[in-house]
Amino acid sequence: VIVPPRYVFENIQRFSVSIICVNPSLLRLFSREQALKQYKLASLKTIYVSGAILDSQTYIHAHTSFKDIAIYNVYGLSELAPRVTAQTETCCKSNSVGKPINGVELAIVNDYGEIVKTGECGIVHVNSPSLFSGYISGSLKYKSLYKNWLNTGDVGYIDENNELHINARIDDLIIINSHKIYPVDVENIILEVSDIAECAISKISYDAIEIIGCLYVGDNDFTKKFFTNLRLRLAPYEVPRFFI
Repeated sequence: VIVPPRYVFENIQRFSVSIICVNPSLLRLFSREQALKQYKLASLKTIYVSGAILDSQTYIHAHTSFKDIAIYNVYGLSELAPRVTAQTETCCKSNSVGKPINGVELAIVNDYGEIVKTGECGIVHVNSPSLFSGYISGSLKYKSLYKNWLNTGDVGYIDENNELHINARIDDLIIINSHKIYPVDVENIILEVSDIAECAISKISYDAIEIIGCLYVGDNDFTKKFFTNLRLRLAPYEVPRFFI
């Protein structure tokens, strides 16, 4: 059953809801509805976002649509019970997932287990008193690369404000001719085009050559001007060659 945003907003008003927790897809839907009709959500004080990577376009649109409502991005895993980091009133300077909660430690390391520099991407490792003891069956998918801390399987970096940013899953990483490509970085730039509602980047093979393709939902075909913008902001190997 699909519940329309209108129904959710009506129930927020009816029951004086003060906090809601959503994933980025729901936040995108709710932001569009609120921008169109401007519901009076006087009771709603905070929106928490988790469950997937929050793209920059949705982040900006949500803050514009819900002007007087705090929107905090949070991050965690079930294996860590589940919270790792969270934005707060004093920790939300950008589209990050905030800083570690009390008792939790973070390390961003390269493929050799070495701590990377501030602003440099690496694999997120977590040390937490809430770490689970193991699976009933099976084993950890990703081997720890640092002090036996949990390898989350996520790629991210720490910014100059010591806030964590999540870029991708290790499994989502695309490698073209030894170049690493994070799909979310390319997708965020494409989503800046107002006519594009959703998009996804994938590696495809064309004439035995591996290249990047893009599947998108939008009102118009891409223009030559848009391609020029992509080439200016991305490395040549990151620019999609096919659009569907």
